[in-house]
Order: sequence, then C-alpha cells, then structure tokens
Amino acid sequence: MPFNNTLIDDENLSPDDPLFWSRPTPVNCNAVRTVGILLCVGALVGIIVNGALVASFIRYKPLRSPSNIFIMFIAAMGLVASCTILPLTGTSSIYCQWIFQRAGCILDAVIAFLHGTASCYLLCARARISCCINWQDQRPLYVSYTLSIFVFIYCIPLLILTTTNTITMIGIKRMHEKIERGIQTALSVRRIEMERRIVKSIIMTTFGFLITWTPYTIAFFLAAFRGKGYGTPPVIAFLCACFAKSSVVWIPIIYASTSTQFQWSFVKLTALEGLDPTNRVGPGYTLTNMNQGATNAREGVKPGNQTTIH
Repeated sequence: MPFNNTLIDDENLSPDDPLFWSRPTPVNCNAVRTVGILLCVGALVGIIVNGALVASFIRYKPLRSPSNIFIMFIAAMGLVASCTILPLTGTSSIYCQWIFQRAGCILDAVIAFLHGTASCYLLCARARISCCINWQDQRPLYVSYTLSIFVFIYCIPLLILTTTNTITMIGIKRMHEKIERGIQTALSVRRIEMERRIVKSIIMTTFGFLITWTPYTIAFFLAAFRGKGYGTPPVIAFLCACFAKSSVVWIPIIYASTSTQFQWSFVKLTALEGLDPTNRVGPGYTLTNMNQGATNAREGVKPGNQTTIH
C-alpha cells in the first residue's frame, strides 16, 4: 500500500490528490539537498561498480562459480537499484519534495523489495521525499506485517551471516592445527589463503549489514511501538533511510576489494589489451608464441652451437 507521510498532517488528503505526494519537506531544505547530492553520487558509483561486476560475470566464466552466485544476484539487483531507487530519492531530495507522484512511489517500493531492502520501508521517511508502507497503523494486520519483514529481512540474514562466519573460522582453525601437526599439502595452504579472504569478506559484510540496518531497526521499533504520540525526528528518519539504501554501493565494493579472482580478471583484461594479437592466448586468440615456447623447451644445445630435438 503506497503511503506518504503527508497523510499524518492532513488526513483529508487522499492518495489520489496530487497534493498528497507534493508536500514540501519539514526538514531543513539545504541539509536535504546535500544528502540528495550524495545519493545521486552514490547512484553513479553504484552503477559503475555493480555494472563492472555484472560485466565481469558475463565475460569471465570462472567467476560464475557456485560460491559467487549470491554476489551475481546482488550485483544485478544493485545495478537495477542504483538506476532507480537512489536517483528517485536523490532527485526528490534536491527538490525538497517527492516529485514522482504515486507511480514513482510504487516503482520505488517494488525495486526496493526486490533488492532486499524491504526494511527501508519499516520506517516512514517523514522528510516527505520518500514513500513507504503505512507503519503508523497499529492494527494487528499492519503490525504483524512489519514484524514479519523485520524477522525475514533483518534477523534471519544476520543469523545466516553470523553462522557461516563462525563455521568458516572453525574450519580455518582446524586446518592450522593439521598444519602444525605436520599434515601440510599445497592444496591445504591454498585453501587456507582462500578461506582467509572469505572470512575477511564475511566479517566486513556482517559489520556493514549491522551498521547499515541496525539504526533503522531501532528507529522503527521506537516509532511503531511507542504509540501515536511518539514522533520520530524527520531528519533521523531521513538519514536512516538514505544510509540503508547505500547498501547497493558498499556490498559490491567489498567484493571487488577482497576477491583476488575478480581483481585478476581485470588485470588479465588490461594485459591482453596491451599485447600484440599473436601473443594472446585464449578463446579466439592464436597460440603461435605458446607453440614456439614448447618447441624451444624441447630443444637442446650441443657443442658447436648445433641444436637437436630430443
């Protein structure tokens, strides 16, 4: 159900009334514009980073591994979100009011839910430059809905992140114990290095998730369960919403900075672009130099500078 905070101030306005969506923000407009500019910059960064990830997954088959499936999904949805929800909120913030009417609100809500940012809508952005579900209604149906979103969007993902992080760290500890007892192979050493990178990525993702969504969750509970007499300061609600939506940017940045496989794909691409076509090895490239190197490796030098092939 589309909802605009304007209804709180004037219950005579209906969603069909254009004024319902066009009321100016009660927050200081200069502050809102500043945040709006940052959101637009974040949208640009999100498009670049998520677009780079999606392009890499399409171009390099080794990146499309089972362990990267969730990253592929996040990057694809992050690209869509960077092209929609961040620009919608950012440009509305610059104009200090929601400028996309009811259709824009519905689009914003659909993309946000698909991206997994449904918890953004647990709290109404009272700055009136965003829209959300009607969390102010205290009837059991509305309260149970918002609680279910809190459980499935915040609690369960946090539990999964914490559990996988713990299991991975226990596995690494056991590997170290085997190595200390002398059971060491090249495969185990490589796996330890891989697991270390995974743990680093998981820890950063977990803390990022907590920092991003916990303030929003606390603000939601204060607003939803302290009764109609309690009002969340508009600037706090606005900043919580904007900070939560920034997840479309920092998640792909974490992956790009911690995945050596992803970094190597870009290094390899850069190196290939600087080589002569006859020196390239890969799909569609010649193997001239590789074959020549194999021939040279089989050749030996005899006294008198004569060569022969063994």
